[in-house]
Amino acid sequence: MRPQPLAPLRDRKKNRQPATPGQVARPFALPLGYKLILFLTLALLWMSGMLWVLFQDPRVFGAVGRPESVDAARSMLLALHGLGAFLFLALLGSLFPLHIAKAWRAKENLPSGVILLGSVLLLVLTGYALYYAGSETGRRLASRSHIWLGGVMPLLLAWHAWGYRRRKKPNPQAPES
Repeated sequence: MRPQPLAPLRDRKKNRQPATPGQVARPFALPLGYKLILFLTLALLWMSGMLWVLFQDPRVFGAVGRPESVDAARSMLLALHGLGAFLFLALLGSLFPLHIAKAWRAKENLPSGVILLGSVLLLVLTGYALYYAGSETGRRLASRSHIWLGGVMPLLLAWHAWGYRRRKKPNPQAPES
């Protein structure tokens, strides 16, 4: 028996099951596996970055001074952060057709989405500037901006996700037509 060829994408989209009554259709929702990889990557980025910042602070080690193991940990954290950044850039590229473009066309959750995407792009630019800024002043400014933006990124992401869920909840007191 020969396998059946896949239907064209436009036909597969037409044959999707509609949301059941009482369930809200979520055309911009990401697949669970994708969401898991995305959030694990974001967690890796945030934790490696914040731990690196913590290990930079001289108050953490007080009068003892910074042991060599901390310098090794900082190097490892930077390597993990770089790996996370590469993974995230690949995921960001795939987010455009899966999520961003669809929501943009439907004009859904735009304020938080634009701010979140703008912040991500600033993080990418400041991360690049950390390595390639021409002056020490530029590098210092990029570092502070990168740390601050990276620190608040979970809040921006939560705001974006909450805004979508808040608007999409069905109103139980709305009259049925």
